[in-house]
Amino acid sequence: MKYYTGIFVAFYMCLLVAISLPTLILWHSGEAWPVQNIIKHQKNHDSLWSHGLIDKEIEYKRALYLSSKPEIILLGSSRVLQYRQSFFNKPFVNLGRGIRLADLANETAFLTQNPNLKVVLYGLDYWNYSNQFCTRSKIYKDKEKAIGMNSNNILKFSNIIPREILFVWPMLREQISFLDFFYNLPDFFNNFSERKHLGLRGYYTDKGGYMNDGSNIDLNAFVNPESYVTLQENEISNIIKAKAPYQLPKGQVPCLEHTQDIVALHKNLKGHGVELIIFIPPLPPAHTGVMLVESHSSKIYNIMMSEMKKLVHEIPVENYLVSSSQVFSKREFLDSFHPGEAVSLRILQDLSYKYPFLKNYINLHYIEANIEDCRNKMFCSNLYSIYLKSSKL
Repeated sequence: MKYYTGIFVAFYMCLLVAISLPTLILWHSGEAWPVQNIIKHQKNHDSLWSHGLIDKEIEYKRALYLSSKPEIILLGSSRVLQYRQSFFNKPFVNLGRGIRLADLANETAFLTQNPNLKVVLYGLDYWNYSNQFCTRSKIYKDKEKAIGMNSNNILKFSNIIPREILFVWPMLREQISFLDFFYNLPDFFNNFSERKHLGLRGYYTDKGGYMNDGSNIDLNAFVNPESYVTLQENEISNIIKAKAPYQLPKGQVPCLEHTQDIVALHKNLKGHGVELIIFIPPLPPAHTGVMLVESHSSKIYNIMMSEMKKLVHEIPVENYLVSSSQVFSKREFLDSFHPGEAVSLRILQDLSYKYPFLKNYINLHYIEANIEDCRNKMFCSNLYSIYLKSSKL
């Protein structure tokens, strides 16, 4: 009997360790913190946040927006994440990847909860006019009908509990070596309150993450930009060979539903005194060239532009993807489709010249002081060195 009791106790002790240690890691890294605690720490210590297992990205961005109450915001995909508070002279939040673009019409109710909002910039990707995007929209709306989730109450449905706590181990194994992990253990509680990196991926990999304005920092690209230029060239080479631009595998057909969402967004924002400006972010020149000659992508791009022409008398639209006035270098992109800071500065400068009211919101002094130094560079701010010098712990 004692023999079986010993086995039973040993088994549960092992189980306890297997569960409690990952739980401690999730808590200590900030992975399991409520988003309000993450945002408070970020604002107090200029920290970066990057989740590893618990996907709270939308919940985090929405909480950041409501707590910051900015006057100007940016909507879009990951391709707009290099716009920062320092580029603006009014409170700003980057809501890239924080808004369900496939449900734009219903997102207005959330956006207008902020009484300070005055300007919305929307970075529109041409693949939002493909049937792939419309399928995502349908899935989201079907889910809304089935469980009652929508853009207003999504925070109540967010998963803030670790889905698979034991996934901590494979995630760490993929990102860092166990030797690095145990090397850091002696300093486990040092500088806990002032750390610059939060979240499982941000804390243990030091790759970067979201700043306290919602923009993103890629420390890997900053440390070794030449390797990223090579990576971009290889990615574009593969795109050229496949004749299938990013986000548009062959067989995609146009879908016009997004125009209805944009019109509804504009109408609702206008009713609250909020200006909407749409701009189409660029791709690296070689990638744009593929997009314009490949039949599926060029057809979808042309249909999007046709739809934009119908809206231009009501909604300002600027095209930087195919532009005669702006030429962007491949070195101003993080990879084959993500623009860097130099692109962001040049677009904001151009928008402020075309729409003078934006000069009240855009920090033209900062932009004009830095824009020439930023040409042909992925990065031009001094933010990165702060996070490289700081300890992970």
